[in-house]
Amino acid sequence: MKYKFHSFFNALQKNVKLAQAMRFLLMALVFLQPINHVNTLRLLSLYLLLGLFCIRLIRKGQGVFGEFSEPATLALLALAGWALIASAIGPYPVESLNAARKSLMPQILLFLVVISEFRSPDQIKKLFMVIVFSFMATTALSAWEILRIGLGTFNAGMISHDMFMGGYASNAGFYFPFTLLWLLTIARNERSLIKTISIITLICSYFIVLLYNSRTALIAISLSALLIPLLAGRRRPILIIASVLLLIMAVALFSGAELAHYRSLENPETYLTNDGLSNRFSVWSGAWDIVRERLITGYGYGWKKLAWVVNSNDWLVRWKNNSDSNILAYYAPQGVAEYGRVNPHNLLLQILFEIGLIGLILYAVFWLILLKSVFAKMSDKAHAPDLFVKGSLGIMLSYFLLNVTNGYWEGTAANMIIVFLACTLTLIRANTRN
Repeated sequence: MKYKFHSFFNALQKNVKLAQAMRFLLMALVFLQPINHVNTLRLLSLYLLLGLFCIRLIRKGQGVFGEFSEPATLALLALAGWALIASAIGPYPVESLNAARKSLMPQILLFLVVISEFRSPDQIKKLFMVIVFSFMATTALSAWEILRIGLGTFNAGMISHDMFMGGYASNAGFYFPFTLLWLLTIARNERSLIKTISIITLICSYFIVLLYNSRTALIAISLSALLIPLLAGRRRPILIIASVLLLIMAVALFSGAELAHYRSLENPETYLTNDGLSNRFSVWSGAWDIVRERLITGYGYGWKKLAWVVNSNDWLVRWKNNSDSNILAYYAPQGVAEYGRVNPHNLLLQILFEIGLIGLILYAVFWLILLKSVFAKMSDKAHAPDLFVKGSLGIMLSYFLLNVTNGYWEGTAANMIIVFLACTLTLIRANTRN
């Protein structure tokens, strides 16, 4: 009996240490997500986490099926499974499966580790702090880079992806509303210094997005900044936030001609015409032509091979007879489509291109299950975790607005929205038990 108890205690210790190591690696991976030039560290954290997760699955045995049996988790696993099938039966299986390894696998791993290892609100709050600190670091590095190189380099969105600034606007579409929601709900009892730094970070972030000249990102974070306080039951900050955003916008617009691009936001043609949307209608029309030929199953996971499809299926010849010359101008400006250079620039079209109508339906089911869980909490009492869940709709709004003119189906924005959704589900599950 004593031997059995000792063995049980040792096994329990091993499981506790394994869980702690997994939480540490996940938080490291989450912290590194938006920071450029640290890809080696990201990959090291990712594959160490994957190895420990596999060990955990082996130790858990059949019990793991009950742990991952929630509807949202099953929907996500079904989506991932179909993505692999669509990749295997598509015209470019090697390329597609390799893309799934690079981009889809990390998302599934992040989601499963969060819901299995971050079980309590306190653990989720620690992960939230890591996300906020990561945003602070990225914003500080970007601001330092702007001051070091000079504002002229960043005007008109001329930003190299080798810089810390690369991808900042799209990432801010998640991090900005997340930090604001965290500040208004979870961080109510945090030290004032952290709150002060968070507010400064948000203001600096808005300026940086302005310099980036990304109209979609600016609209997304502005609307989410107004919606989140309302959803989170903090109506008083709405006027303050609106005033600050309008002041920043006014200062930026009237400081010179470099940001005159934003003045188009008040023109209805910006949202209704091809020119106003930077020829997005032409890009979408070309993508839809391609999508229709494999509408049900798609071409396999990963968008970079879109250029191969254009070149190998004679689309350049077919589009020559099209009255819209902008299609060719985007997909083949040099007479041939280049791998990794052309993108559907819309989330729905990108999903249809990669994993077809079946994949889009599974993706919609996943989100509908999540939204149902969030709406079920809308009438709950005003505790901080419940308020965070309610305000999460503002973050989701920002994410989908970003995906109207771009497709953040993979990369930092996609990885972080998956982490955020897993955290939201954990908070809902914990509060439901209570």
